[in-house]
Amino acid sequence: ILSNQQFYSVNKVNQKLYVSNIKGLFELQSNSMLKKIELQLNISFIRKIFQKNDSTLMLCAFNGIFEIPINNINKAREISSISSYAYAKSYKKEYFGTKSGLFIRENNLLSYASIENYNNIEIYALAVDKNNNLWIGSNIGLFFYNEKLKKYFRVNNYFNIKGIEANRSALIL
Repeated sequence: ILSNQQFYSVNKVNQKLYVSNIKGLFELQSNSMLKKIELQLNISFIRKIFQKNDSTLMLCAFNGIFEIPINNINKAREISSISSYAYAKSYKKEYFGTKSGLFIRENNLLSYASIENYNNIEIYALAVDKNNNLWIGSNIGLFFYNEKLKKYFRVNNYFNIKGIEANRSALIL
C-alpha cells in the first residue's frame, strides 16, 4: 500500500507506524490500510515525524512545530511557528531553526546560537545524528555542529563546495 504513494516522513513509535503525506498524518493499521489521524489543529505538509521521548511525538510541518502526546494522538499542541526542529536525547537539548538563525532550549532556557562569521543565516532544516551532532541546512549552505568540541563547521567549505543551499529537509545520518 505504501509503494504507490509519496510520503514525506515515516516513523515507528511503540509498535505503530506513522506516515505523513500532503493530505496529513496517518497510522498504518495491521491490515496494511492507512487510517487518517484527525488532528484538532490545522497542520499542513508534515515534513518530519519523530519521537521526542516515551510520551511525546513531534511533527515538523510547513506551518510550525507540533507536540503530540502518544497516548492521545489527536491532541496536538503547537509549540512554535518555527520552520525546523531537532532534539538531542543524550544532551536533552532542543534546536529550533528560524529565519533569524538557530536557537537552543536547554533546561527550559532558550538562547540564540551564534554561528561565527554568519550573521544573516536562515535555518531551513535540522537533524541530529547517532553521535548527537547537529546538522543544519540553511540559505548559505550546510553546517555541522560538534557537541563535544562546541564548534560549528561549514560543510561547504570542508568539502570545497560552492553555492550550495540546503533548503529542503535533513536526514539522520
